[in-house]
Amino acid sequence: MTTHKHSSDARPSGKVSLVLAALLTAVAGIACMNVRMTAPEKEVLVTVRDIADYVDLPGDYTNRERYTKTLYTDTTFSLEYEYSDDDLSLTSECDVEQRSSDFLISKTVKEKLFAAAYRSQGLAMVPRRDLYRMTNAVIYEIRKSNDAVVGNYAVICVDRKIYTVQLIGVYITDPDIWREILDPKMKRITGINTVIYRTVERIVTNVIREK
Repeated sequence: MTTHKHSSDARPSGKVSLVLAALLTAVAGIACMNVRMTAPEKEVLVTVRDIADYVDLPGDYTNRERYTKTLYTDTTFSLEYEYSDDDLSLTSECDVEQRSSDFLISKTVKEKLFAAAYRSQGLAMVPRRDLYRMTNAVIYEIRKSNDAVVGNYAVICVDRKIYTVQLIGVYITDPDIWREILDPKMKRITGINTVIYRTVERIVTNVIREK
């Protein structure tokens, strides 16, 4: 079996993503605003539709989805998708930095915050580099103290983009499935960068002028 379900009573708290979001915003220390995400931008992110063949989704699953696009005054931005039901939690995010130095700092901070958040709930991140063979990519198994796997956490660095996927309640152990899910996203993410950057730059410039 290549995809596995884990009992919902053993799932880590959904507060992990909320706490991380607050911490990352605090670390950034810059002004931000939320704007509407376009359809092409949504296609960059992993959603429950990408794993629908491997999970049982409730009839109202679309009401449980949330997309967030955040622009920062330094022209960095993030795209985020969140989904949660009684058995499954999925978060997919793409953070784009405009400077290589900022990218390296953000990558390090984000990985350490995730590791700390998991440890606080008695969980560990175990790297499985065989699950997705791409430069600067690693998929972790999220494990309990008894080595029971409860999910996956993937982090991929492309250019100055940090791409992450957190899957709790279901975990995937088949590299072919990960390629099926992630390869199309990696192609879209490289093509959409310039368009998004110009949009961010224009919006931020207008906001600054209005102040």
